[in-house]
Amino acid sequence: MSPLDKPNVTIPLAMSYNTRGFAAAAANAMTNAIDQRKINCVYEPIANQATGKKTLYLAKRPGLSKLSSDFGLSASDKAWLVTDFKLPSTGPFVWIFFTNGTTQSASNGSSHPTIVTASLQPIYVTKTSLSGLGYVVVQYVNSSGVQRVFFAAMSDITTWTEITDSDFSASTAVGMMAHRDGFAHILGTDNKIRSSDLNSLSAWSATSFISRAVVEDQACGLIQHDRITLAFGAETVEGFQNAGNTTGSPLSRNGITARIGLGGPHVSSGAGYATGTRHYSAALGSRTYFIGAEAGRDYEASLYAFNGQTFENVSTPAIRKILSAGPTAGTEPYHVSAFSFYGQDAIGIALDVPTATTQRWLVFNPSWNEWFEWQSTEVQPVCSGGYFIGAHNGNGPRKLHRFQNDGTEKWVDGASTAYTMTAQFKLPKGDNARQRMPWCGVVGDSASSASSVVGVSFSDDDYPTFSTARDIDMSQRKKHIYRCGSYRDRAVRLTHSHASACRLEKFIARIE
Repeated sequence: MSPLDKPNVTIPLAMSYNTRGFAAAAANAMTNAIDQRKINCVYEPIANQATGKKTLYLAKRPGLSKLSSDFGLSASDKAWLVTDFKLPSTGPFVWIFFTNGTTQSASNGSSHPTIVTASLQPIYVTKTSLSGLGYVVVQYVNSSGVQRVFFAAMSDITTWTEITDSDFSASTAVGMMAHRDGFAHILGTDNKIRSSDLNSLSAWSATSFISRAVVEDQACGLIQHDRITLAFGAETVEGFQNAGNTTGSPLSRNGITARIGLGGPHVSSGAGYATGTRHYSAALGSRTYFIGAEAGRDYEASLYAFNGQTFENVSTPAIRKILSAGPTAGTEPYHVSAFSFYGQDAIGIALDVPTATTQRWLVFNPSWNEWFEWQSTEVQPVCSGGYFIGAHNGNGPRKLHRFQNDGTEKWVDGASTAYTMTAQFKLPKGDNARQRMPWCGVVGDSASSASSVVGVSFSDDDYPTFSTARDIDMSQRKKHIYRCGSYRDRAVRLTHSHASACRLEKFIARIE
């Protein structure tokens, strides 16, 4: 082999080479195509069973299949939340909650009862067990930030009851309800955690409360982590546990405190809710993840993980910039979900309102401590138990989606919508002299079809413009393109849009 045929630049694609991160600004977060990016990708390790050595690949994310039931939604209905549960007699069961602006409804695919007729927005849905029976609780909020809460037995979706006890509504509720040991808990704007009577959602007592007292702070909401109830303000958090008290609140302080609040996503608007905000936390494995902020950083949001004892900020500076900026000025991330796919776990953070045509979300993979971007025109990043809500893309009835579970993998969303995998990065820079690239290519799995191509384009002006993509045929043994021009500073973009798998190990090139 001639030395000219040997690569002298090799860049592993399952690495964050360029540390500048995503460019995020209030009006154009994740849309200006600047800096290192991994869109619709995941990491996939391949192990050599003989040596034990692992090779880490950048792979295309799996597609999401559309389920057959349309859940009775019309084009005017907006699916907002989804929850799943298990019933011994019927197996897996899924509800979605939707609104047309004035009518709030639920659907399990066969029944579509109205919960309430009022101009509200569904914001949270939780599940609990009382006296051995399962219940679903859905929280709504009006334009003034006032909550109304309804519940139904899992066995009867047609009967909904509003919590109207005056002791429940003694102060304006904020944030998500928490459930444990037969009690329901809600935080009020007066920083009191009110608790229901044992094994009841409708009955609340005037004396059954305990106050947050770590510091003077604006109340934001609760998060339930196993036996610990975390009560958040805008800048602080305090932990409580069921102490078995026979009078007053069943909760007592457990000594957990931190100068971390729920921050921007829940206190930036005058009503206490940013428009479109939904779940701010999700449980995954032994940790609970939530959007929060350190005290004194009112508009700097991060993703935190709580393991029952300590809080860890798992965001990079670039991710914090995106979470803090939000998709539009004055708003923040909209929904936090946990999901799993083919042996991998992930936390997804929605960055668009439910009505956006293209849904974009950040995906954090705890196994690799790494971040990705995912996008879809068919699916919202709002899920429960692997069921995702369909996007509001004007295609009529909305459907649920899930990762393919029949032993095959799909590389389209919905029935046939292909999506594009993108890897973008900067090449190492030498001195100011022009460099010539005789050829470049990729090392990755060979495809069975010549239709599966990886497009290669270059930006020689620090990202504002990219050249027209040239295709690498992934069915060929030698995956190269030639005559790649000269440059002083170059960024590379790799794309794969075919409805098939794509798994890449590295980018290679000869540079002189």
